[in-house]
Amino acid sequence: MKTMMRTAAVGAMWLMAVLSAGPARAIVYNVNTDFGGGASVTGYIETDDTLGILAAGNITDWSLTLTSANLGSGSPFSFSYAGNRTEIGGTAVTATATELLFDFTAPTQQYIILQNQSGPGNFLCLVNTTGCGVGSGLSIGFGTVSTEAEHLAITSDSYVFASTGTSVAVPEPGALAVLGAGLFGLGISRRARTPRRIA
Repeated sequence: MKTMMRTAAVGAMWLMAVLSAGPARAIVYNVNTDFGGGASVTGYIETDDTLGILAAGNITDWSLTLTSANLGSGSPFSFSYAGNRTEIGGTAVTATATELLFDFTAPTQQYIILQNQSGPGNFLCLVNTTGCGVGSGLSIGFGTVSTEAEHLAITSDSYVFASTGTSVAVPEPGALAVLGAGLFGLGISRRARTPRRIA
């Protein structure tokens, strides 16, 4: 009877672990903008699956390659999330299941900036004022004048700066720990049921 109750308890723990182990989701959006004249930005931005208004904490990873004569180092220049600046100001950055959008019509300063923190400080920036670039729009470069940045003037209320989102399963460490505990308990109960030989 004791063994049966122990097995039932371990089975319940295992079932709970399996049911609660649903993975978190992440959405990967592709960045691909051509500024003309050989200048471009390509790469990806990954979010934590939040839809609607995004904050910097909703961006979980990114990797960009900037190509331009107006960079603070050689071109092309690649950089990524780890150790670099990810900043969103305001509520203009929103996500759908397939697009990252920026609203340039907001009445106060709104921006998103992804910037290299070591070396030349190259960046990707969308801003509705003159914060990083030569005016409202999308900029890549290392400074705020036209010789230091490529710039696309944009004024729309829903500019798509990354798209073709793909949803990716991300295992949650807590759920995996619960699953491991359930399997451990199952192993203990199995060992307890095995008769021992007395020599």
